Amino acid sequence: MLTEAESLIWDRGHLGRADLTARFLESWIRLVQAAPRRVALVAGVIAVLSLVVAAHGLGFKTDRTDLVDPTAAYYADWAKYEKEFGGESDIIFIIEGTKRSEIVRAIKTLARDLESFPQAFQNVCYRIDLSRLHAKGLYQLPIEDLEAIDSRVKPLTPLLAGGWRFLTLDSALGAALAASSTAIDKQQSLDESGRQKAAAATRLLQSMTSYLYNGRAFRSPWVPLRSPTLGASVAGMPEYFFSEDGKTAIVRAEPIKDTSSLSDFGKSVDLAKRMIDRMEPVFPDLHFGLTGLPVLEADEMISAKRDSTRAMLISLLGVGCLFMVAFRAWRHPMCAILTLIISACWTLGWVTLTVGHLNILSASFIVTLVGLGIDFGILWLSRFESMRGLGLSVAESNRGAATTVGPGVLIGGLTTALAFFTTMATGFLGLREMGWIAGSGVLWCLVGAFTVLPALLVLTKGRVRRCERELVADQPAALFLARRPALVGLLSLLVVIGLATQITKLRFDYNLLNLQSDGLASVEWEEKLVERMGASAWYALSMAETPEEARRLGEEFAALPSVGRVVEVASLIPTDQEKKRPYVAAISKAVADLPTTEQVKKLPPPELAKLTERIEAIAQLPKNVPVSELVAITRLRHAAEETLEAMRRLPLLDQDRRVASFQTRWLEDLFGQLRKLHDVANPEPVGVADLPSALRSRYLSPDGTWLLQIFADASVWDGEPLNAFVREVYSVDPHVTGKPISTLLSLREMTAGYQRSAWLAIGVILLAVWCGVRSWRDSLLAMTPLVLGCLAMFGLMGIASISLNPANMIALPLILGIGVDFGVHVVHDFHASNGTYVLGRGLGRALVLTSLTTILGFASLMTASHRGMSSIGVVLSLGVACCSLAALVLLPALLQLLSRTRVETAVLSFPHGDSSSTSSPSETEAVEAA
Repeated sequence: MLTEAESLIWDRGHLGRADLTARFLESWIRLVQAAPRRVALVAGVIAVLSLVVAAHGLGFKTDRTDLVDPTAAYYADWAKYEKEFGGESDIIFIIEGTKRSEIVRAIKTLARDLESFPQAFQNVCYRIDLSRLHAKGLYQLPIEDLEAIDSRVKPLTPLLAGGWRFLTLDSALGAALAASSTAIDKQQSLDESGRQKAAAATRLLQSMTSYLYNGRAFRSPWVPLRSPTLGASVAGMPEYFFSEDGKTAIVRAEPIKDTSSLSDFGKSVDLAKRMIDRMEPVFPDLHFGLTGLPVLEADEMISAKRDSTRAMLISLLGVGCLFMVAFRAWRHPMCAILTLIISACWTLGWVTLTVGHLNILSASFIVTLVGLGIDFGILWLSRFESMRGLGLSVAESNRGAATTVGPGVLIGGLTTALAFFTTMATGFLGLREMGWIAGSGVLWCLVGAFTVLPALLVLTKGRVRRCERELVADQPAALFLARRPALVGLLSLLVVIGLATQITKLRFDYNLLNLQSDGLASVEWEEKLVERMGASAWYALSMAETPEEARRLGEEFAALPSVGRVVEVASLIPTDQEKKRPYVAAISKAVADLPTTEQVKKLPPPELAKLTERIEAIAQLPKNVPVSELVAITRLRHAAEETLEAMRRLPLLDQDRRVASFQTRWLEDLFGQLRKLHDVANPEPVGVADLPSALRSRYLSPDGTWLLQIFADASVWDGEPLNAFVREVYSVDPHVTGKPISTLLSLREMTAGYQRSAWLAIGVILLAVWCGVRSWRDSLLAMTPLVLGCLAMFGLMGIASISLNPANMIALPLILGIGVDFGVHVVHDFHASNGTYVLGRGLGRALVLTSLTTILGFASLMTASHRGMSSIGVVLSLGVACCSLAALVLLPALLQLLSRTRVETAVLSFPHGDSSSTSSPSETEAVEAA
């Protein structure tokens, strides 16, 4: 036999003995209340063990490739790159200043410091040693240029073979005079050698004239022996890595992975920061900064951990205070908060055992549990204290809560968990992990609500507050809303429709830098790096099996509109080396034995009188020259006349000194050019061993795979440039990889996963709700707050210019579960009521408090400096507010209108007022009071 109180509990809402869920929960609570101390003790011990397990086994992954499904096609390309080259994990040191020499000194100091910590850094790249490539620079030229150089060197062969001592101004001018005189006497055209001698003598005289007028203005009369394109790909490469204005330089160092740290490169990044701090006092005129993926990810991890911890504390404190104010007590609210903490500990242990780590998406799950898990406690305590206010015992009140709000709590919790679990059907690993962690957390909170909380309530007991009696009466939660349900429903729908029209303004922000903390130094330096040097921590990567393929790919990538530059080393190994080798060998042999500058200076000065006679003879060349040579010989004669005029302007002693100085400068200029040619004329072909080690280790794998880095012309942190860049590089190489590629494709995969999981979640939730209420109409009604709340939320986001981003999209499955949870409780209350439906004050207060605590829990994330985490708080708070308003205002109005049809049907069914089928006023009041 049931006691009177038990009968009252079971009669409320027509639950009856047939409600299996309520009967099961009532039986379960009896078991819990039979041994409350044992339940609380076991729960506490498991919580402590879970914390110990989490402290020793729970990791934190910041690499975004850890969020990607390993079976994805683009991940296979990335895995191949990591296997060949070890990953793109350079720490980038940036140095700013106005004096290049000071920056170079700082670079050398920093590089020396980095190389002194081999346990933390490897492959330090601060300058490029081009000596071996420069020595074989002639191989970089096309064959046509080599032929031209060879043709200029061949006429000098007799001089270079030991006759250089006989090369004087007089001999050079004499050769031109003899060739010109012979052509004039025979009235014949000059041969090729004669024309070259005449042209060389003309340039020589013009240069000499200029020098006679100004002894400091020497102008070389020699035709350049080197091609102007020589060294464009070698000597043109920077020895140090400077920006175009020479005010910014970078140093790269690859950090050593440390598995003992939370972040893979945390210790190396910390050491790098300490090095920067030590450098600043030594070089006070310079500015130092750090960026690169290891730094960005380490800073993001630190920021996320700090922000999530602070948000969790703020959330717990805020929710606890709100809880205590609402219930005007501290004992029972503390039971609910303690239950939540125990459930969170269980979740941490479970996550450690099943997943083993958190990622940047799941780092905030504890904070979300505070907002979600406390809802179960609020609903339970609201009904529990209402039952206590009727004079029921603690045990009876627990059972009453189990049979009345228990099914709604159970269905709401399960639907929320299912909303999370549906994300596990996506291909995005980070989303699957988040779905599993958050869904499991909700279930553990649900377990705590049905075990730990009832046990703690039995143990703490507490006084009965009769003031709660008024809260159990089915008085309208908001009388002014209940009086005009049609008007309230119409106005609410108009507001939702108006907000829904603004959804078109909603945008998606791809830029991951916008998710980082405000004022984060590594982000600011990354933006400077892109702006000043056209470089970035983000670039595409392509691999080739041969240097020929790498060069071809490099040319095709460079031709793309979205590509700014391509970095590769295959082009440093010239093509057609076997065809070029004879020319290089001939040039190398010709310039093998050159006089030194001291030997040139020791040559005897020219005889001024003899030289003057030679110049006068040129000036007196006849004018009856062959027409074909008229211009050349006329120029030669005029040049000689100008030289004689310049000599007459100087005293004889100055003439002798100036002419001797000119001859020395003239010979030094020639042999200087020949030495430069000698420096790049090593006849051995260019091989892999000649590549600078700093480049070879980064762009050529031990297995012989050649790497290309493709930098975008615009910042690929932004959505449109990123999409264009990825689309175009894929057109050249379908296996291209790199952070821009994996990020964009994973974002697309994540977005598609959200869409698929959303539809799946809606179907699963609808089925779960139907299982609880056994009515498709009521199931659809329960989902009304979710649908209308989401429309309103997206519209408000469009109006407020709040963008969706890779971080706050995680809020969507949360809102799915929460929105349905509100609707389930209202529909369950409607299903259990008689007559015209109004939202009772008891449930209304519980739902308001639930939404406030949930919003407060999520709003704590808005205090995060990490903008991605903060945006999660904004979207969650906004979504919960919209869904709760729809559940508290629009849905009750709609149900009130529908319940009038129910009343009319009931009246028509009993037109004669069958007393056996209706309740007396006193009976109705008794039921409603219960």
